[in-house]
Amino acid sequence: MSKAFISFKTFKKLLDMPMRANIQTLLEILCSAEEMKDVTLRAGEKKPLNKVRELQEIRYPPPKMIQAVDKISVLLQAALAGVDLNEFRSDEFQPFNDNVLIYKQSFRVAKGGSIASKAWEDRSTTLRQIDEVGQKSIKIFTCKGINSIEKLSQQDPGYIELLLNRNPPFGTTIVSKAKAFPKFFISVDEQYLLLHHGAKPVQAILKLSVGVMNTGQNIKLKTRTNNLLHASIVIWNSEDELVDFRRIQVKALIEKPREFEIKPSFGNSKSKISIQVSCDECAGLHEVYEYQPRVSQEEFPSVAHIEANDESSEEDLIDLTDADFIDEMLQMQVVKVSALKEIKEVEVAKNVDLPNQIGPESKRRTYANKRTYEHATNNTVEENTQRYKRRAMSSSDEEDQLA
Repeated sequence: MSKAFISFKTFKKLLDMPMRANIQTLLEILCSAEEMKDVTLRAGEKKPLNKVRELQEIRYPPPKMIQAVDKISVLLQAALAGVDLNEFRSDEFQPFNDNVLIYKQSFRVAKGGSIASKAWEDRSTTLRQIDEVGQKSIKIFTCKGINSIEKLSQQDPGYIELLLNRNPPFGTTIVSKAKAFPKFFISVDEQYLLLHHGAKPVQAILKLSVGVMNTGQNIKLKTRTNNLLHASIVIWNSEDELVDFRRIQVKALIEKPREFEIKPSFGNSKSKISIQVSCDECAGLHEVYEYQPRVSQEEFPSVAHIEANDESSEEDLIDLTDADFIDEMLQMQVVKVSALKEIKEVEVAKNVDLPNQIGPESKRRTYANKRTYEHATNNTVEENTQRYKRRAMSSSDEEDQLA
C-alpha cells in the first residue's frame, strides 16, 4: 500500500505548481522531489555530467552542474533520449546505479508513459519497448523513417529482417509484437448545439466513444512487472482549461468501447476542444481528436473592448501599507501649511486682500468697526503691520479649529 503514496513535501510542491506548467517545469518538480534525496552529486562526477549536459539530445539542460537536482535532470533526460552513458563511465562516475534509483522513484511521483517506458513520446526510442529492438536497431529504423510503433507494425517482416540482417521468423516476431500494443480510436457524435444568438456562449452536447482497434493481446513490458495497462482520457479547451478527465483499464476498452457525454462551451469562433487518449504505462500510443462547432460568427457573443480614459499610471498609486511613505507625505503637508501661512502673513502686511478673503465678510474681519479703523490711521506703519500679522494668525487658527 505504501507504493501508492508520495511524501508530504513532494505533494506540497505539486500543489504550488503554476497553472499551465510546461514540460520543463514538470521535470524540475520531479527532479527536486523528496523521494530523490538519496541521490547525491560527487566531486568526480561533474566533468562527465557536463559532457552529457552539452549533448543535443538533452532538451532542457541545467545552467550549471552544481546540485544533485541538476544531476538527476541530466541522467533522466539522457535515458529518455536514448543516450548511451557507457561512453562516459569511469571509476568515479557509475550512472547505472543512480539510474535505477531515479526511475524507481520517478514512476511513483509521475504516472506517465514517458517515465514508464524511458522514452520521449515523439522519439524513436519508444521502439525500445519491444524486447528484440536495441539501440543499434533503433538507429537503423530511424534512418529508414520507422520512428514509431505504429509505423513498425505496418512493415513487412521480410523487410525488417533485411534491414537488421536477421533470419526468419525474427521479422514476424517484431511486427506481431508491435501490433500487440493497443491502438486507440476516438469518435465524436454531435448531438445538438444550444444557440443563444450571441447572448451566451455556444454550448455543444457531444457523445464520445473511446475504444481499442486491435485484438488487444497482452504485451510484456520492460518497466513494470504488472502487465495491467491503463488509459487516460483528457479533454481541454483552447484556453488550456481542463474540461474532463477519465482513467480506465485498457482491458475494459478492448472488451467494449466506452461512451460518455460532455457539454463544453465555446466563447468565440476560434474556440475548440482537444481529446487525447494515451496509455499510462507505454509511450507513443496517444491519439488526439479536435472538435470545433460549425456555426456562424453571429452566434457567438461579441466582446466589448472598453478603453479607460484615465491617464494615470501605476506610479501614481499610493501604497497605504507603507508607513514610512505615509509619514513622509504628512511631513510634506505640514511644510506646505506653514509655507501658506507665511505667504498669507506677507500679503496681509502689504495690505493685499487674500483670494479667500474677498467680500464684505473679510472686510469686517480686517476692520471690526469704525473706531478701530480711525485708531489704526493714527498709528505708525510698523505697528499696523504687527497688528495685521496678529489678526491674520488668529484668523488662520480659527479656520484650523473649524476644519
